[in-house]
Amino acid sequence: MFLKKLIIEKTNGDIHNIVPLEIIREVEFKQGLNIITDDGHKNGNTVGKSTFLYLIDLCFGARDIEKIYKSKYNKSYDNVIKNFINDNKVIVSLYIKDHQITRPLYIKDTIILDGEVLGLQEFNLKMSKILFNLDNAQPSFRSLMSKFIRLEDYQVKNMLDFNHTNVTNIHKQLIRRFLFGYPDINTASIRTKISSELKSFKDKNKAFAGFKRNQIEQEIGVLKKQIVSLEEQKDSIRLIHHIDKDIIENAQIMSKYRSVKNELVNKDYMINSIRDNMKILSGKVRNINMDLLSSLYNEAVIITSGIDKTFEDLVNFHNIGISHELTYMENTLLELIKEKENLEQELSILSKQYISQKIFDNLDNIISELSLLNIELGKREKELEQLNSYEETIIRYNTELSKYQTDGSCADTFRKNIEKFNIIFADIYKKMFNKNPSVLYEEESGLLKINTDRERNGSGEDVGEVVAFDLAYLQYIQELCLGFPLFQIQDQLEMTDIKAKEMAFNKIIPELNCQYIAAILYSSTDKLFDKDIILRLSQNDKLFKA
Repeated sequence: MFLKKLIIEKTNGDIHNIVPLEIIREVEFKQGLNIITDDGHKNGNTVGKSTFLYLIDLCFGARDIEKIYKSKYNKSYDNVIKNFINDNKVIVSLYIKDHQITRPLYIKDTIILDGEVLGLQEFNLKMSKILFNLDNAQPSFRSLMSKFIRLEDYQVKNMLDFNHTNVTNIHKQLIRRFLFGYPDINTASIRTKISSELKSFKDKNKAFAGFKRNQIEQEIGVLKKQIVSLEEQKDSIRLIHHIDKDIIENAQIMSKYRSVKNELVNKDYMINSIRDNMKILSGKVRNINMDLLSSLYNEAVIITSGIDKTFEDLVNFHNIGISHELTYMENTLLELIKEKENLEQELSILSKQYISQKIFDNLDNIISELSLLNIELGKREKELEQLNSYEETIIRYNTELSKYQTDGSCADTFRKNIEKFNIIFADIYKKMFNKNPSVLYEEESGLLKINTDRERNGSGEDVGEVVAFDLAYLQYIQELCLGFPLFQIQDQLEMTDIKAKEMAFNKIIPELNCQYIAAILYSSTDKLFDKDIILRLSQNDKLFKA
C-alpha cells in the first residue's frame, strides 16, 4: 500500500463543504526512494522538510497541529505561518490507495476521510481497518503508525522502541507481536486488555500487596484472646463484689467517674503551682536589694525633673504591689481547695453509691483497655476484609486470562517468523555495515526486544541501524504477506553514514517493492540521490510559501 500524493491548499474553511481556492503545493510520491531536501545553501534546516513529513503524520491522525509552527526547542510560535494557516483556512490532503484523507490545519481534532468529517478517535478506528485490516481497538492505529513514521528523536534512533515512553510493556508486547505477524492476535489483544486492567488494579492497590495474611490472622487471634481474658476479669470482679452488670456497662456512670478523677488531678496541679508562686513572691519582699533600688531611684531623680516621691515611697509602692498580688493568690488558692474538697466528696459519694474506689479504678482500667483492643481488632479485621477482596479480584483477573490461552502452534509459528526476520535483517545490515547486527528475540515475558535499543549514543551508525531495520521489515512483511503499509517515513537521515546511505538508497531500496520517504539536508547527500528528490525547498521557497 503506497502513498500517491499530498496537496496543501487554501480553502473556503467550511469543513462540511470544502472548496479549494488555491493549491499551495502538490507533491507526488513514487515507488522507491523519495527525498525531501533543500537547495544546498545555508539555513537548510528552516525551510520545512521535517514539517512536510509531519503533515503526513497529521493526515494519519497525529493530534498536535501546533507543532507545524511551534519551535521544538524554545516553544516559541512562528506567527507568520500560524496566521497564514488560519487566515487562508489551509488544508492538507493525502491520497493513499483509493482513499483521500484531508486534515484542516485551522481546526483541532478534526479530520475528513473520503468526504466524511470525523473525530480523531473514530478516524483511527477506521484507518486500523483500512491499513491493517484490524477490527480491534488494540493495538491502536497511532501506536502502530509509530513504526512507519519516525520523526521524533527516540523513534529515529531506536529500532524497536519506536513508541513513546508512556506506552506500557504490556501494550508494547501486543504492538510488536501484531507487527511481526503473531497468528492469534485477537486472543493476544484480549489478554492485553485484561493484563492492562490487572496491572492498573495492582498499581492502585499497592498497599495490599505488602499485607501478610498469616501475620494479620495471628494478630487478630491474639487480640481476640486478650479481649476474652479482659472480659472474664471484668465479669469476675462483678460477680465477686456483687456489682450490678448495668453499672459496669453504663457508659454515663464510667464517664462521670473518669471526669471527676481527671478534674481532681487538675485541681491538685493548680493548687501546687499557686503555692510555689506565693513562696517566690514572698521572697521578693524579704530579699529586696535596697542598695540597687536606691541607686536606680537616685539616677531617675538626676535624669528626670519634678519627681515628688521619696525613696521610702518607692519601697512602700513595691511592697504594696506584692502584697496585693499575694492576697489575690491566697483567695484563688482557697477557692481551689474548696473545689477540690467538693470533688473529693463527689467521688466518695459516687464510689459509695456503686462500688469502692479501688474496684472502680480497676474496672475503669479494664474497660479502657478493652476499648483500645476492640478498636485495634476492628482495624485488623478491616485489613483482612480488604485483603480478601484484593486477592479475590486478582484471582478473577487471572481466571479471565486463563480463558484466553493460545496453543503451542502459535508460539512455534511466531518463533519461525522472528527467525525469518533476523535472516533478512542480517543480510541487509551486512550489506550496509559489513558486520552482523543484534538479533530480535522474545523475552520470557513475551516482549520482543533488541538489546542495543536505547543504549546507543546517537551516532550516524545508530541511525543507519534503524534504516537497515526498517528496510528489513518492509521486505519481511511482503514475504509474510501481512498486508501492512509498504512505506517508511524517516527524518534526520543526514546523521547516517554516507556509505551506508548510498548502499541503502542506491542498491537495497530499488530491489524492494516499497516507498522510502526521507527528509535530509542536501549537503549530506554528496549529490548521489538527485534523481530521487520529489521536493526541494529553500529560503525563497519554503513549504507554505507564506
